[in-house]
Amino acid sequence: MKKTILLLALFGIHCMGAQETAKEPIFAMGPMVRVHGIYSLQFGDHYLADANDPQVSFGMNLSLFDVYGFRLAGGIDHLFYKTHDIEMAADVSRTKYTAVYGAISYDIPITEKFLIQPYVGVGWANLNFKRSDENGSSNFYADFDNVGVSSQQGAEVRVGVYFDYRLAKVVSVFTGVNYIYGSYDIDTAREYRDYFGNSSGMQLNLGFKIGLSKRDKNKSFQ
Repeated sequence: MKKTILLLALFGIHCMGAQETAKEPIFAMGPMVRVHGIYSLQFGDHYLADANDPQVSFGMNLSLFDVYGFRLAGGIDHLFYKTHDIEMAADVSRTKYTAVYGAISYDIPITEKFLIQPYVGVGWANLNFKRSDENGSSNFYADFDNVGVSSQQGAEVRVGVYFDYRLAKVVSVFTGVNYIYGSYDIDTAREYRDYFGNSSGMQLNLGFKIGLSKRDKNKSFQ
């Protein structure tokens, strides 16, 4: 009888210890960096959608820790557009959209290697309108700051999701999609404010992620 009680007690202690080991920490450090290419699809009745063609663009973001699986990240996007409607754009030949944003995301592990990360964010946006002069470079990206026409500043809201596939312990590739709505300050007639002062569109992302949270460091990855 005493042996049975002792075995049951030892089994209970073992189970309690296993539960404590399996319990994930509330707060976990672990820097993670995403670097990605972007293709922007503008839609709706506004200037960016009607008068411009999206070009291959790029962005990155960084998060340092997670709390209960939630992550706070900061990022920057550089989006480039080439004008195709000269009548509507006047002397603007290209536009650069720069966004600096913060986002909150949540990690949803599907398998050991596959992770889904939905997120929402807000940020500051700057639209820089440019034209090329006669001495400008033929490289669309390298000589972007050639001649300025005007600029607009405003705010944006973004909602999206990343799909991560782990290649190694600290390296993943990912694709993603997000919706962005922007609203910008503009000094123009009332009937043109919505058209030139707002934008909406989707971004398609493809890139790689480097980093590993401390809550993952004791897990084995094939």
